[in-house]
Amino acid sequence: MKRDIDEASAWEELERLAAEIVEELPDFPGFEVRTLGTLACERSDGLTSQEYVVMELSYEFNKADSRSELVRETYRSVLKDYWNKHDIEITREDDFRTNDIYTLVAKHPDGFTYIYRAWGTSSLRVTSGCIKKVDDWDPECIPPLGGVQPENDRITTGCRNKDQPESLPSHSQNETVD
Repeated sequence: MKRDIDEASAWEELERLAAEIVEELPDFPGFEVRTLGTLACERSDGLTSQEYVVMELSYEFNKADSRSELVRETYRSVLKDYWNKHDIEITREDDFRTNDIYTLVAKHPDGFTYIYRAWGTSSLRVTSGCIKKVDDWDPECIPPLGGVQPENDRITTGCRNKDQPESLPSHSQNETVD
């Protein structure tokens, strides 16, 4: 599948996909933390590509909401129904009730992946898959979803806006290409 997404356009798309999910969640309590990271893109042969990266957007619920039936059970059911209705393939579903951990992973037709985890701190993650790296990428800040307060907006890729001319440093990890 060929995509017209690169590092410069992926963040906005990740936020758009996350916002679509939030719109489906009844009685949405909001998120506590947002992170955005750029990860190294690992090729199928195990080598890391210098030309490609993976972007991961994560929104976390607060601990109290993470333990609620709404977030742990209702949202899991709502997401499964939504993804099935929109031909978004659920690729993994782990239910470890004895450990009170649940993971639901779904692949969007355009190559993005959703990861919903219900455990200590429940979260919604959206990842880009391997995308073309953009040298000297200097993004404008995108406001977070769900009422995340500035002190909990942990953008690790860095961004700028009119009041913040300096970018934050980038942090890298590894992810394997499917």
